[in-house]
Amino acid sequence: MDQITAEKRTDRRLDPSRLAERKRRRRRQRQRRKIGMIVLTVALCVIAFFAGRCSAPGTAEGHGEAQTAAAERTENQFAIVRETAEIRETAVVNETEALSDDEKRSYVEAHPELYPEHLVEFMYSSPESVDFIYSYPEYKNKKQVIDLTEEYVRGEIPLLIQWDKRWGYESYGDDILALSGCGPTCLSMVYTGLTGDLSMHPSAMGAFSEACGYYLEDVGTSWELMGEGARMLGLESDTIPVDRDCFYEELDAGHPLICSMSPGDFTDSGHFIVICGRKGNRLTIHDPNSPERSSRAWSYDEIEDQIKNAWAYHYDDRS
Repeated sequence: MDQITAEKRTDRRLDPSRLAERKRRRRRQRQRRKIGMIVLTVALCVIAFFAGRCSAPGTAEGHGEAQTAAAERTENQFAIVRETAEIRETAVVNETEALSDDEKRSYVEAHPELYPEHLVEFMYSSPESVDFIYSYPEYKNKKQVIDLTEEYVRGEIPLLIQWDKRWGYESYGDDILALSGCGPTCLSMVYTGLTGDLSMHPSAMGAFSEACGYYLEDVGTSWELMGEGARMLGLESDTIPVDRDCFYEELDAGHPLICSMSPGDFTDSGHFIVICGRKGNRLTIHDPNSPERSSRAWSYDEIEDQIKNAWAYHYDDRS
């Protein structure tokens, strides 16, 4: 295929009108599936009802055997319904995942009526969040069940992302957690890892921060959340100097750090990150806004000039 033909095909694939039509078609397909599942379920219920009613009366023993057989048939029928529903749900998920990031980005750009401008700007500044932004119209009003069981490993600090669909659309201050919730997400990581208590996920931590007045309008999360707020939750929190030896000493003692960052590798304005360990001179960093930056090791020299303040944490479970 020559380059011009390839470019034309790419343009057609990313054409906003085509993407919109594909999304409408998928929505109609999902609606038809739901209707089909309802009809199928009702039909099976009717079949099961008449199967029980029409069982031959005969002897008590024969009647009992007929009821047992009918019950087994009904259970098998409902098992088929459940399995079919699971298969269809998987198919719907796979349809969405089949869209490339470029296609999702093009759809967002073509539908400004669905996406607030500040979310689109966030998509550009944090390209990893494109799927989260694309899913905004569908998820923005859904209350999610939050379970950190898969993220939690005893003795480790879990990586949590502020734009996770489970909590990222929830309000925090004058914005949503995805955009301004780096502080609560960092403290949630530290609290969960040290205590093993999975209830203070980013959504709960954001609510705690707001209730205690730690969110400052037009500013963001106050540093007080990292000190006073953490102590209210039962953690030991100490402000420490931005110093290599001090950082290494705390990390070697198993004490994770939260750092307030100035513009640089992690942010264009202000940000919080977690430093949860080290291997030699390489630091393990959990950036709540970037799985990619969290996946690489960092040297102290790379980040020292970007750190404005730091807190070290530990937890005494005997208290």
